[in-house]
Amino acid sequence: MTDASLLTLPIEVIHHILAYCDTQTILLSIRPVCKHLYSIVNSYDQFELTLDWKSKSKFQWMYRLIPTEGIVKLNILRNEYDGFVDFFLSVCDLRQFTRLRSLTIQHVGEKDLVSFFQLINTHTLTSLSINPYKREISTVLFHITSAIEKFQIRRLCMDKCDHIVTHMSWPVDCTLTRLEIGACHYHEYITVLQRLPQLRTIIMKQCVMNDNDVTTPSTSDTKFCSLLKSLTITDFSLFSQQQLELLISFTPALVHLKLTARERRRFDYVFDGLYWENFIRINLLSLKKFEICFHTETHAVNDLVELITPFRTPFWVEEKRWLIACAFIIWRNEDIWLYTMPISVDIDRDPIRCEISSRDGVCRLTKRCLNQVFDITADETLKILGCFSSGITDKEMRYLSDGLQKNTTITTLSISSKNIGSRGIQHLATALQNNTTLTALHLNSNRIEEEGAQYLGDALKKNTTLTTLELKWNEMGPREAYNLARALRKNATLTTLDLCGNNLKDEVMQHLGDALRKNATLTTLNLQANQIRAAGIQHLANGLRNNKKLATLDLKSNSIGEAGAPYLADILRNNTTLTALYLEYNYIKDDGVQYVASALRHNATLTILSLCENGIKGEGAQYLADALRNNSTLKKLYLYQNRITPDGAKHLADALRINTTLTTFGIGWNLTGIELAQHFAEVIRHNKTLIELDIHYNYLGDEGAAYIADALRYNTKLAVLDVSSNGIRQKGLKQLADALENNTALTAIDLCFNGMEVSDAKYFANTIRNNRMLTEVRLLDEHSWEGHSWELNELHKKDKRLRYEHNRGYRHFVSRD
Repeated sequence: MTDASLLTLPIEVIHHILAYCDTQTILLSIRPVCKHLYSIVNSYDQFELTLDWKSKSKFQWMYRLIPTEGIVKLNILRNEYDGFVDFFLSVCDLRQFTRLRSLTIQHVGEKDLVSFFQLINTHTLTSLSINPYKREISTVLFHITSAIEKFQIRRLCMDKCDHIVTHMSWPVDCTLTRLEIGACHYHEYITVLQRLPQLRTIIMKQCVMNDNDVTTPSTSDTKFCSLLKSLTITDFSLFSQQQLELLISFTPALVHLKLTARERRRFDYVFDGLYWENFIRINLLSLKKFEICFHTETHAVNDLVELITPFRTPFWVEEKRWLIACAFIIWRNEDIWLYTMPISVDIDRDPIRCEISSRDGVCRLTKRCLNQVFDITADETLKILGCFSSGITDKEMRYLSDGLQKNTTITTLSISSKNIGSRGIQHLATALQNNTTLTALHLNSNRIEEEGAQYLGDALKKNTTLTTLELKWNEMGPREAYNLARALRKNATLTTLDLCGNNLKDEVMQHLGDALRKNATLTTLNLQANQIRAAGIQHLANGLRNNKKLATLDLKSNSIGEAGAPYLADILRNNTTLTALYLEYNYIKDDGVQYVASALRHNATLTILSLCENGIKGEGAQYLADALRNNSTLKKLYLYQNRITPDGAKHLADALRINTTLTTFGIGWNLTGIELAQHFAEVIRHNKTLIELDIHYNYLGDEGAAYIADALRYNTKLAVLDVSSNGIRQKGLKQLADALENNTALTAIDLCFNGMEVSDAKYFANTIRNNRMLTEVRLLDEHSWEGHSWELNELHKKDKRLRYEHNRGYRHFVSRD
């Protein structure tokens, strides 16, 4: 057996493959590959030539490469008043398109259309797709009628035009077999059927009917039967069974019926499987293909199983073998859809949904394309699912729960809604007890009450796969948290628990502390913004004394204060696993810092400590400096937004000069002044382990910048430096630039919000152009950008390392993990 390749295939087969490629791909990607393909493309005679904004720049070049007799499709996809027709006619001789079969023109007027029809010199044209200017529809229709007769057109598409039938003068022996139009009235529809005897396919947006059409049909309407084979209505709006039955009564030979309605919200007969079964048996005996897609609101449907059951009779499953599905659409969480599978519909994206098919009645979570054949393996890539809307209630949670119980791919589920009650949480808890793949569950910004928390707690006791649980901003109180704390004692898989913003207070900390004594898996606990005071920290400290697993504890934005600091110290003294502790916004002040610093002297595990916004002044800084002289494990220390004095900065700098473990230090937004720069310049010179230093917003000015610049000349270790928002002007910026010209250690520096002028930026860029260590330089900000955007943009184009900072805000240039 010889090896097969594209080049060994018969030319006819390769031509067939080319029919699935666009012209640009054929000419630019396939034709130049080799002489053989070059020859095959040159002999190809089924080109589709398209002129639009995307192809206009290459259109002339492509046209010259294609033999005009090889062009069978011509598309001019233009915007209104864009001059595309004039451009096309100036480039192409339409008379040479001797094998043209299909013509499509968007936004065309009478004059241009007449020019086209006069220039086309072929009897091969069989398909027209025209979208005329609305103001010229009536005059354009006359010429389209003439073209139908002249060219013997078989396919006509005017799907953007409503109610055009009455304005058309159809030829006596009209050759149309396919017609696509916008909305039409019932009587226009009848006119089409009567005057176009060869018509076999109609696609229309709407067929508008009123009560009189049903109660008093005209005599002429009841005396004929059309031979129409396919009928599609893309915005089906008939609200009564009588209207539909009258519409279909003229087309008993239909083999294909497609009805979709994106905006039709009524829950009525179109959702009734028994109705459709009887309707088809009586009215459409020849029907081979049936397609529907209808939407309604979730409150209209009691149960998806009840909705799909009538479509699971022998008529659907065995006789017709039409597969139907109903689904709760998650990203539009007020929607229930009923549809055949597969089906092609005009939607923005294929929805993630809880779907029940008539094949087996099983609820599945799926993102399978609607036009794809039913295949459960199509959802193997569905890993993450998010539901964020107040529209999700207990009913929707039941659908979601049913889908989760059988799902074997989703690992992360996020649900945020203010309308999920205890019953909804119960549904979710049931799923958690049976699902074996979900590892992360985010239930943030819900309102989980006591009963719901109990259901969730019971599920956690039995679940064996969940490792991350987020319950942020759920307004939980002591009773709700108690149920979760009980579950933690028995749960053996959860490693991350986030209870941020739940107003837990001190009472809950006792239960949580008891749970932490017995829990052997939790490694990360987030308790920020819970109004925890000293008594709560005491309970937590008692629980962590013998805990051998917790590594990260986040206590930001509580009310620990000076009174709770001794208990924080107890945690640091007695716990031997904690590596990261976040204490921002707790106002423990200098007296409280004394306890924490004392414990740090002997702690041998903590590597990250954040004490931002705690009212720390000079004395507190001195306590921390003493700890840094003795501690040998802390790697990252953050002291942003305190009130550290120049003396406090000196103590810290002196400690850092000899400290051999700290790699990241942040003391930004302390407004300390020039002295801070003077002291930390010595740190930059002499410290051999510090990699990241943040001293932004400290009023350093040009004088402070001079100290830093001088130190950078001798720097051999510091890689990241933030000196933004320090009032450094031209003189200081120049000194920093000169210092960086030959610096071989620094890789990133932030100088934003220092009032840098364009001339300063240019000088900086020119000075560091040969420095290959620097990978990021933040020079430009929203103020320097105003009025100079073009110059600064050009500067950035020349050196991509130069960045633009949009927002002063709470930026973190150094790492904060």
